[in-house]
Amino acid sequence: MNDLKKLAIKGFGWTVLSAGSNAVLTFVVLIIMAKLIEPVEFGKRALVVVLIGITNIFGQFGIAQAIIQKDSITKKELDSIFWINVIIGVALFFLVNIVAKPISIFYNQSDIVPLVRIASIAFIFQPPNM
Repeated sequence: MNDLKKLAIKGFGWTVLSAGSNAVLTFVVLIIMAKLIEPVEFGKRALVVVLIGITNIFGQFGIAQAIIQKDSITKKELDSIFWINVIIGVALFFLVNIVAKPISIFYNQSDIVPLVRIASIAFIFQPPNM
């Protein structure tokens, strides 16, 4: 049991280090972008990031958590989960592309449509649960 406690503490430490360094790096990139581009352009990019982030949250159906909770998992189940994630990623790609124009109309920012569509390609290459 002592080994399990050490592993848990070590894992927690690595997770905190990873999340912390990710937050610091993101903050530094935001500062640099804020200095390099105009406020309006920065706001447009922030809008795209928020849209993709919210879509990503809705794309997470708890599949990864279900895998972790299961005692044993077969290759067939893993294959099924993989293809479900791929389908979710492609569906989110199309969903974001469909709502890109209405969102640009809502915010009166027609030039965010290409930004949203380019950013949505990430859902194909890395679906939310993978």
